[in-house]
Amino acid sequence: METNTPSYVELQNNLKQFLAKELEARHITVEQIMAILLIFGQTSTVDEIDIFLEIFGETFPVLRDFDLQRREGKKIAVKDQVKDTVITMIATDPMRAAQLAKDATNNDISWEELLAKYPELNQA
Repeated sequence: METNTPSYVELQNNLKQFLAKELEARHITVEQIMAILLIFGQTSTVDEIDIFLEIFGETFPVLRDFDLQRREGKKIAVKDQVKDTVITMIATDPMRAAQLAKDATNNDISWEELLAKYPELNQA
């Protein structure tokens, strides 16, 4: 995987901003931030950051909080993408739009499966 991609840099910046806010709120110490940033500095891809958050989330609960917040943000983005696609599809194929809405609420269907079944999601 390519290092320092725009998504990696964005995630890196988001984590640093999150840590700064947590320090300001006194939820984390300067020493903890230094330890996190030292370990974090060893990452170079989004996948490595994901592993970093998973492994060190137990030691540093603030990392677990950041990861949960990030995942929730992704869920909201996916829901918005599905909503926008359903709204667009209703005019031309209301039955397919209804099926997409139903499939999107099915926890047994992954995002990748939805994208394969509904290529329109890539256009939203």
